[in-house]
Amino acid sequence: MTIDKEAVKQLTRTVFITLMICGCFAILTPIFYVISKGWNDYQMWGAFGDYLGGTLNPVLAAANLIVLVVISYQLKAMDDERSDRESEIQRRTAMYGLQQQAIKDLTSIFEGVRLFAGITFEMHDSTGTIRGLIMQFQIFLQSNTHLFESLKTYSQDTMVNELRALIDDMAVLQDEYSLAEAYGNFETRGVKQARKTVVSRVATIVNIRTDLVKMLAEDFK
Repeated sequence: MTIDKEAVKQLTRTVFITLMICGCFAILTPIFYVISKGWNDYQMWGAFGDYLGGTLNPVLAAANLIVLVVISYQLKAMDDERSDRESEIQRRTAMYGLQQQAIKDLTSIFEGVRLFAGITFEMHDSTGTIRGLIMQFQIFLQSNTHLFESLKTYSQDTMVNELRALIDDMAVLQDEYSLAEAYGNFETRGVKQARKTVVSRVATIVNIRTDLVKMLAEDFK
C-alpha cells in the first residue's frame, strides 16, 4: 500500500497540535486551581502531585504511542518514495536502452543508401531496394513514437520525397548506362551528370537522416 506523503505530513501536524493543546490543559488547569486555593495549602500540593502523576503518565503513554504510529507512517512514506525513485530510474534506464537501439536501427536502415553513390551498371534492382527503405523508414516512425516525443510531430514527407526522387535519379542513371554500354564507353557526359545527381541526392538523404538522429538524441538528454 502506498502512503500519501501529504497525508502523513498533515497527520503529523494534527497530532503535534493536539498533544500541545492537551498538554497545556493538563498542566495549566491544576496550576490555576492551586493558585486559586492558595500556595500554602500543603494538602493541595499533595493532591496536585497525585493529579500530575495520574494524568500525565497516561497522556505521555498515549503520546508515545501516537508518535510511534506517526513515525511508522513517515518511514513507510520514505520507503514508498525510495521505491518510486528506484522504479523511475529503472524505467528511464530501460527507455534509454530502447532509444539507443532505435537510433541504431535508423542508422542501419539508411546505411545502404550510401552504396548508391557508387552505383554501377550491374545494380538493376535499385527501385525495389529504395522502396524497401521507404517502407522501413515509415515503419520505424510508426513503431517508435512512444520512445521519442519529437516523432509525434515529425513529418516524413521530406525524407520520403527525397527517396522517391532517388528512384527517378537511379532510373536516369540506368538509362545512361544502357546507352553508354552500346558505345562501350561508361564515362559519357550523360553518365557523369546522372551519377553526380545520384551522389548529390544520396548526400541530401544522409544529411536528413543525420538531422533526424540529432533530433531524437535530444529527447533523452
